[in-house]
Amino acid sequence: MNIKDGTSKLGKNRSMTFFQAEDFFEELAHDQAHGSINEKDVSKTLISMSERGESEDELSAAVSVMSRYTVKFNHDISNTIDTCGTGGDGKKTINLSSAVAVILSSLNIPVIKHGNRSQSGFIGSADIFEMFNVPIELETQKALDYFDKNRFIFLFAPKYQPAMKKVAPIRKRIGKPTIFNLLGPLLNPGNPQFQIIGIGNINKLDLYAKTLKKLKRKNVIVYSSLDGFDEISTYMPTKCCKISGDEWENFMIYPNKYFKPFLMPSIKSPSESKKMFYISLEGKCENLVNLLSINAFVAFSMVKNIPLDDAFYEVKKYIKEGIALRKLESLALNMDKGFTGNLLDKQSGGN
Repeated sequence: MNIKDGTSKLGKNRSMTFFQAEDFFEELAHDQAHGSINEKDVSKTLISMSERGESEDELSAAVSVMSRYTVKFNHDISNTIDTCGTGGDGKKTINLSSAVAVILSSLNIPVIKHGNRSQSGFIGSADIFEMFNVPIELETQKALDYFDKNRFIFLFAPKYQPAMKKVAPIRKRIGKPTIFNLLGPLLNPGNPQFQIIGIGNINKLDLYAKTLKKLKRKNVIVYSSLDGFDEISTYMPTKCCKISGDEWENFMIYPNKYFKPFLMPSIKSPSESKKMFYISLEGKCENLVNLLSINAFVAFSMVKNIPLDDAFYEVKKYIKEGIALRKLESLALNMDKGFTGNLLDKQSGGN
């Protein structure tokens, strides 16, 4: 099936079979690699697929194809984790998956953070790490050395996903979530042994869980909050699903079990996003500490194999001690002015 056929078929409000979708994404990947992508047809297809709703076969086929084009990040470190959200929830809050990545790394859990600049939302994980001088595009050997030293690495998606690179401007122009939002978290080049994935649309949670099961992924927790975040909410319950091969466990997280619920913070600008990111990791604001703790404790519980309640209070204790902020400081490459000075420079309008 070619791209034009895919556009026509989706226009009839029908989903593709696995093999049809595999052919479609194979042609898309091939066309991008050879610079012959038809942006109009791709846009129509992505929009049609999103409006109709992606199927398990389509998402599985997309992962199958795009993973063949992924540049692998081969390493010998065990018990690694990725923290990632699909984005596209339109909520413009703190980049929590990135903050959680720093927290887990500060707790001696090796993190392979796979991410990108913002495609359909406000600020992406690459954007926030770049603001703090954390390297996002190291060459292979330097990336391996950095990971070995810091037990943290950021893998910039366009560098490791060449087949998806040319679709980025199309996604930007579409301006709303597409199947590529769902696809990104499933293509980590470092093949982490654990993963947490936030889903912006709770109606896609079962689709995602079924796809993970079909792909035979293990030690993955996917979640979506009842108030529409691809994060664990501080205000409303969050629905979670843990996939371990053929095993599937559903559970809920209720914020009122751990603190008095409060609205998720909203960010109005990139500079405010950076300031809030810093302040939250500083560990001095109780609400922000609770926000980070409730988003990090699920991953900590899974990796360390300890009860959720114990994980929450242990993570919270460490955040309040400031070890996450010290970890972020240690990850920065350019420290000439000092970390806090650099933050203030950026807040003042630097780029």
